[in-house]
Amino acid sequence: MPNKWRAYLQQVAQSEPNQLRQMGGTLVVIGSVCLYFIVN
Repeated sequence: MPNKWRAYLQQVAQSEPNQLRQMGGTLVVIGSVCLYFIVN
């Protein structure tokens, strides 16, 4: 399992900054929606 994570992190580190920014924004939106449903 750790080898798969290492390969994934290497792939993420080599991706373009715009792609990383888009992935981060998507995760923030998903987290915000989950938090909204948990609180309400």
